[in-house]
Amino acid sequence: MDSVTIPPELVQFEIERIHSGNCPVCKGPGPVDVYYSRWVRSFIVATQWGSSSALSCRPCRNKKWLQDTTTTVAMGWWGFPSGIVLTPIVLLRNGWEFYCGPKASRPSKRLHPVASARLGATVAAACQMAPSLECARCNTGYVLVGFRDGAPDIRCRSCNGELPRQIESVPARQMAG
Repeated sequence: MDSVTIPPELVQFEIERIHSGNCPVCKGPGPVDVYYSRWVRSFIVATQWGSSSALSCRPCRNKKWLQDTTTTVAMGWWGFPSGIVLTPIVLLRNGWEFYCGPKASRPSKRLHPVASARLGATVAAACQMAPSLECARCNTGYVLVGFRDGAPDIRCRSCNGELPRQIESVPARQMAG
């Protein structure tokens, strides 16, 4: 199969769908976005630091932010010299993320890679599944020709017939078995 370009309108549609959907962490209502949080833990000469990103709603983000910020305030200062230097930096970055991070009113640019990856996975599954099926009319394989109404458009190579919807909705791993 030739490489298929995902139209920007479809990526934007997926971004809006993710943003207005349910939270993947708590299954509660959105809006959903990608949030960052950082932490520092120190003990005398050993200092650990890190960050995480999560696709979640704001209440889930707030829990993670509070956990990481509390850990940093309680345990970040105790390393010399790294803990003393990193702790204020991490606290400032967490504060900036909390107050100036993604807004609930609109999706952030951080959702673009998530939406693109999800669409890419859908395309890959459709491409993997389509050649293994045969058209009922002409016994020829199917091929992904593009997108229509936000979904992959899979058609017969020979007669251009559509892949039946009930087959299209079955995940590729179920088709193989």
